[in-house]
Amino acid sequence: MAKATIEALLARKDKGGLKTKEVHVPALDMDVVVEKKPLSVVAGFFDDMRSDMSFSKSIEIYQELIYTCVPIFHDKKLQEAYGCIEPYDIIPLVFDDNVMAIQALGNEILSMYGFDEIIQNVKN
Repeated sequence: MAKATIEALLARKDKGGLKTKEVHVPALDMDVVVEKKPLSVVAGFFDDMRSDMSFSKSIEIYQELIYTCVPIFHDKKLQEAYGCIEPYDIIPLVFDDNVMAIQALGNEILSMYGFDEIIQNVKN
């Protein structure tokens, strides 16, 4: 195991880390680009999810998380074509109300932040 040094940590910073990730969405049979947002933003979604475990609230939070992290859903022309009233409405419309697909993409986004184990614990 390598010892942490200032140089090693600076080199790690210069690599930039994961800023975007292409994620395959089977329900759409397409890849979407997910942007990594600041941890404080994503942690807020996770806090909301843990504070209200109702099904409807968790779907609402996943919609907001996906909308926040997947820039293609911000397109006004796309939202107009789907008849969105609120910007977040695009998510269930594009996914044909497929709850499992919405949850899967939301969990994929959360996994970019290392929430995998916490997600498993919340499910159980």
